[in-house]
Amino acid sequence: MGRTAGQENLRMRMNEMDDPESRRLSALVRYEILDTPREVAFDELAALAAKLCDTPIAVVNLIGDRRQFFKAEVGLGVRETPFESSFCAKAILEQDFLLVPDATQDRRFDCNPLVVGEPHLRFYAGALLKTDDGLPIGTLCVLDYEPRQLTELQQEALRVLSRQVMMQLELRRALQERTRQLEVAEAREQSLRFARAELSDSEARFRNMADNTPVMMWVTDPQGYCTYLNRSWYEFTGQAKDEALGYGWLNATHPEDKPTAEQAFLEANGAQRPFKAEYRLRRADGSYRWAIDAASPRFGPAGEYLGYVGSVVDIDERREAEDALRRANTLLEAVMEAVPGVVYAKDHKGRIIAANRGTTELVGKPLEELIGRTDKEFLDDPMQAEKVMANDARVMAQVRAEALEEEVSFPDAVAWVSEVDPDLQTAAEAAKRCFGEPGP
Repeated sequence: MGRTAGQENLRMRMNEMDDPESRRLSALVRYEILDTPREVAFDELAALAAKLCDTPIAVVNLIGDRRQFFKAEVGLGVRETPFESSFCAKAILEQDFLLVPDATQDRRFDCNPLVVGEPHLRFYAGALLKTDDGLPIGTLCVLDYEPRQLTELQQEALRVLSRQVMMQLELRRALQERTRQLEVAEAREQSLRFARAELSDSEARFRNMADNTPVMMWVTDPQGYCTYLNRSWYEFTGQAKDEALGYGWLNATHPEDKPTAEQAFLEANGAQRPFKAEYRLRRADGSYRWAIDAASPRFGPAGEYLGYVGSVVDIDERREAEDALRRANTLLEAVMEAVPGVVYAKDHKGRIIAANRGTTELVGKPLEELIGRTDKEFLDDPMQAEKVMANDARVMAQVRAEALEEEVSFPDAVAWVSEVDPDLQTAAEAAKRCFGEPGP
């Protein structure tokens, strides 16, 4: 079977890893040294090599891909020479050290342009620059225009200096890595400072907005601990900050409501879900008013739970209106049941919204089958239903009471007389109440 493109790329990368030259070049790249400016540490090592070996030329030479680069040099005045004429390119093929006493007598170099032509080099000695894992990346070498030899001491000195060059390369790389880490850390710190400043500014804007809104607002941490209450809360409850923060705000709720409110809050916070509760809240004068407390959970960029942002709204007047409406409805139901005959109410679309027992007995259907339905939906005769609804619409449009007789067929009656009173209409709903007695 043929290889896929991914498999072929993997094979090529594995081959490159097995290729010594590829590994050597990769090692050189890691030092990030090629084409860099002169540095004193390397210049001093090259100068010391020239003095110790008593040669006019010394070079810290790095062998790249078909090129050589002089990180430091003495006596040449250039940073690079053609790769094809390089002595060092041959030196890296050696195990440790290359010594050429007279290049004109060495078949590897007797045709070298630098030997047969300017500058007529005759002597070369080079100690390899090797990485910790033994990969040669260049040489520390000395050259002369005259044939010569090096003593054992000079050769050992050149080897020692080559190791010093590698130590400088390692130190340089470590410093560069450290510098990069510091730059990254500094960038992170700067970003963090910026984020903190933004957060502080955002919190300041929020507090300024919250303190100037008529609604009571609050903020908690992930544990449910209240860390902020706005000015409206303190003005409403009369609590001081040290009394309200944490879980102290619960002390401003009515003693009868506090256990329920506390349990609802703790359960919602534990589940990290929206919170909503109604309770009586103590005012600064000691009186209690109904309030609705609602909050939404906050989450950070990584999805971590941050706590709640909530608001408390005084709904005492709404609760009073609801209680009054319930009382009125209860009274209306009692009155409707007390009135003999049939009593019911419809909205502006003709749907029954209330009816007494007399109505259900007349129609022969339970109350739940009447509420929300029009005459068309429960009267047996569609034409009679159309007529009844037309009369209702006309009376409501004229906004006046009218007594009329409508013939409607039911199991136990043929007709009833209805008094239609549009005075029960409101701005939101045109409702009516009809009273009637069964016909003969």
